[in-house]
Amino acid sequence: IASSHPEWKLKILGWFPNLEELNKAINRHPQIYHHKPVQHQEMPEHIGSCAILVLPSRSEAMGRVLVEAMAAGKPRIGSNVDGIPTVINDGVDGLLFEPENVDDLAEKLDMLMSNPDLRYKLGKAGEIRARQEFSKEEYIKNLTNFYNEVLEK
Repeated sequence: IASSHPEWKLKILGWFPNLEELNKAINRHPQIYHHKPVQHQEMPEHIGSCAILVLPSRSEAMGRVLVEAMAAGKPRIGSNVDGIPTVINDGVDGLLFEPENVDDLAEKLDMLMSNPDLRYKLGKAGEIRARQEFSKEEYIKNLTNFYNEVLEK
């Protein structure tokens, strides 16, 4: 979809097991850039500067970066695998694609890249959900409920 969106750039952020393989796949494409892994305290800058955050995991317990992007009001796309659907309500506050389905991911990316209103809508819905479900108060309440359930057994 790069040719349909020449103004967009893809930043791949983080560790990759075989950089030679990644660089071969990128093939010096002018719109794709790999950024080395960053420290946790640097993530807000990267999340804050992105227009869309994608987590294309093959397996993922939940994907904290999705919650961080949600809190920042960023539209998110994630694999429909493991815990990711617990933090993305498909079509409501983000989009899900089938794992390893490149065409499905491309379709979701194209949809968001072509539609600033949809990016805003999904990002705003995520931001509201983050404040409601992932606040410090909600975390403490859920943790307390969990401990109470365990102690009752």
